[in-house]
Amino acid sequence: MTAYTPEVGDRITALLAEFKLSSAAEQMTQRFLAAGCDQALVLLVEVLEVEAQARRERRVDRLRRSSRLPPAKTFDTLDATRVPRQVLIQVRELARGGFVERADNVLLLAAPASARATSRARSATPSSVPASASCSRPPTSSSSSSWPHVAISRSPARCVRSMPTTS
Repeated sequence: MTAYTPEVGDRITALLAEFKLSSAAEQMTQRFLAAGCDQALVLLVEVLEVEAQARRERRVDRLRRSSRLPPAKTFDTLDATRVPRQVLIQVRELARGGFVERADNVLLLAAPASARATSRARSATPSSVPASASCSRPPTSSSSSSWPHVAISRSPARCVRSMPTTS
């Protein structure tokens, strides 16, 4: 067992705050130290780390279940021939996660089932339309919409305006 350090106390405070236990976060370390239970804090931080890991795993499981995606759905199993090229490029860019660091808004829109069926029945090929500097979007066709649409922008209103309308 390692000895107590101020970093252990800081980690306990951070974990308790993450668990939304604000009063415990303020008081726990101070009271244990005042009672002379330094070594108990080392054990406590280990237990809190286990709890934090378990919460992360439960969250991932809950989000995975709520997505209703089959467990085998990964980018490796994606049939790239069924997705428009520009959308595939943007989805792979999103998978890298750079939009999180840039704090960009991401909108993913899909046509209703009836529009998808109508779109498949048409034989038009999407033409290339350059993306604006502030919002990237997939190419659109003059005779049919190319669904799904992906828009990335710092301004959600700008992305919505850039999306083609369905009529």
